[in-house]
Amino acid sequence: MSKALILSGFLGSGKTSLILRLGKYFAEDLKKKVVIIVNEIGEIGVDGDFLKKSGMDSYEITEGCICCTVRRDLESTLSYVLSSIAPDYVLIEPTGIAFPSVIKKIARKNDLDALVIGVADATRFVKLYSESREFIERQVREAEIISINKIDCIKSQAELKVLTEILKQLSPKAKIVFTSAKTGEGIKELAKLLSSTSGFEVLAEEFIDSTVESKASWYSAKISVRFKKPTSGVEVKSFGIELMESLKNRAGNIQHYKILISNSGALKFGLTRKEDAVSVDGSLAGWIVNATINVLLIDKDLSSEKIGKIFEDELTQKSKKFGFDYEIVEHEGEHHKVEHKEG
Repeated sequence: MSKALILSGFLGSGKTSLILRLGKYFAEDLKKKVVIIVNEIGEIGVDGDFLKKSGMDSYEITEGCICCTVRRDLESTLSYVLSSIAPDYVLIEPTGIAFPSVIKKIARKNDLDALVIGVADATRFVKLYSESREFIERQVREAEIISINKIDCIKSQAELKVLTEILKQLSPKAKIVFTSAKTGEGIKELAKLLSSTSGFEVLAEEFIDSTVESKASWYSAKISVRFKKPTSGVEVKSFGIELMESLKNRAGNIQHYKILISNSGALKFGLTRKEDAVSVDGSLAGWIVNATINVLLIDKDLSSEKIGKIFEDELTQKSKKFGFDYEIVEHEGEHHKVEHKEG
């Protein structure tokens, strides 16, 4: 029987990096057949493209959350994957505002042995829990395994102990493992736990639209970029970091800001809070003339319209500095074109 692993956790907890580490370990070290299904709340995906560029067999579901508004898309995707590929593992990454119970029900309906891995960001879980207690509790309490992630960023063992105790209270039966998707620490231990852990019973719950429950707004877009002269991957990386830093300075309450710049390779930039440095994954080799930018910016304080205006203002400023023309070809559910060319 194929096994479904549902990586649940709040926005920016490191689910994509962890799923990439876990997927590669299963595929390369254990020689298992792995498929990843990733869900984005906006119309334009970021993580699915990044996983594909990283060499994983991935399928992306956009424009809503698979636990509520687009659950039928998950059902049809699972049906296709199981009948045509027959993987050993299906790794499912819902949006950071999803509730895992419905996803587990759908997986079991398709005869999958389903487990939930709750991913907790060691650097900000306590803060998130204080701000959105009921929402976080719903995500954590159904996890058979809790991965306390980003432990490479934790300097205080006392802080880690407090976090561990909170999680044990929220989900007393869950097994806890400490991981770093960045360094690979704890990945083998997590994989071992998966083979020895049984799934909890899924309790009946009323339908709740998690996109409304989260109280977050978002802006998503796809942009076509053409540099006026061949530009190095290093320079493109500098552009991405500067763009994210400018967005951070004008942000409200960042839930998760992420941008993917891609051609034959890909660079993914991320932010989960204002006080953090921009995270960068991936690489771009050679000289770049044409590239695609995928954007998903989720904020708890700003409206979608305001987030979009800030992004487009900052992109225009960066186009002058780094020398490129751009065209917004898709934007927040609408298909329209906004062209910007420098003199």
